[in-house]
Amino acid sequence: MTASNKQRLLWAVLAACLTMFGMTLFTSGAAAVRDFAHLDFYDYWLAARALLVGQSPYDGVWADAMATTEGLPFVQGSNYIYAPWLAVVLRPLAMMDPSIAAGLWFALSAVTMMVIVVRTTADSQWAALPLLLFPPVLFSLFVGQINLLLLGAVVAGFALRERRPALAGVLFALAAATKVGPVLLLAVMAAHRRWRLLGAALGTLALLAVVGIVGAPGATTTWIDTVLPSTMAMAPHHGHPANQSVYALLIRMCAPNQWTTPWVHAPALVPWLARGVAVAMLALLALRIGRRASEGRQSEPVDAASAITAIVILSPLSWESSYALLLAPLLWLWRRTQLRPALVGAWLLVAAQRGLDDFANHPENHPLLSAAPPLSALALLGAVVVFAVCVREDRSGLAGADRLKTAPGDSDS
Repeated sequence: MTASNKQRLLWAVLAACLTMFGMTLFTSGAAAVRDFAHLDFYDYWLAARALLVGQSPYDGVWADAMATTEGLPFVQGSNYIYAPWLAVVLRPLAMMDPSIAAGLWFALSAVTMMVIVVRTTADSQWAALPLLLFPPVLFSLFVGQINLLLLGAVVAGFALRERRPALAGVLFALAAATKVGPVLLLAVMAAHRRWRLLGAALGTLALLAVVGIVGAPGATTTWIDTVLPSTMAMAPHHGHPANQSVYALLIRMCAPNQWTTPWVHAPALVPWLARGVAVAMLALLALRIGRRASEGRQSEPVDAASAITAIVILSPLSWESSYALLLAPLLWLWRRTQLRPALVGAWLLVAAQRGLDDFANHPENHPLLSAAPPLSALALLGAVVVFAVCVREDRSGLAGADRLKTAPGDSDS
């Protein structure tokens, strides 16, 4: 084994130890969530199990009854909401005992996260330490959220976009087919004229749709006609401070709720204000990406970071685990930006949402915090700081952050 490989192995072992240490700290300091270990994964497992026994993956009554029978944690009314193809491909795990399947899922997620951090910070290993202990990452590991695997697909796809554009397209498509937000990354790739990548992504999306239609007959129609509309309809009722989206903050600021004292009583304005913020942010994103893409591909890292950060901010349901996606922008921006203090501040704000759980997520217990709704959105503020760093960076600021340099104006066909 060469010296460099030994160094990588030792660093991987250190990363694993740090992850376990972080998980221990997280669970010992979050008594309120200890009863929900693997909660999200069990939703996936139940959906796949439903297919095995001839049930719909979206049958919440059956899923809750099955969870009770198996002794699994669940939140009534909060069931599987993803596309049918995911439940189809997870059927092998549904053949296992749920605790064994959850352990395998945890191991896969942890390895994915460690590979992302270790490989991306190989030349700046100290930068990896706070990233390995990033609270949203630890929370995603704890509840078994799919965000870390989605993040792995995005980071790997971005790294492979030059050498293997078709494989990169497949990985981006897997992310976009899991959660709609990563479609923004495909828009970034279109702006940079990566046509082979886009072709592979569109082909993969079509294939996954066929997998869902064939593997779960009728489920695709249910997902489109019932699940997606009901998920969006839930958004106005999710003003809980744990939802760190713009939409949720506007609910806490403008509509009667049990957590904060709204500054104005205008609940009818919330959807319009949220749409206005989304249009303004996406317009700014489109203008900057369009301008920079016309000058070459050196801006791709910051453009991708901008897109992922916008996804986190604008999603109507952006729980703590969703903020694990910020790991990619933090990694890409840290290596070259001159605004590192801002990124440190963003990390601290996101971490404070969990570290100050009793205050940030329960402002109703503190009159001063209840009267100031923005103080219940620390993680959201951190994401806004990351987005501001992306906007401030000029085209040359992050050119060196991309290890795979390309000639300006170069395009694949």
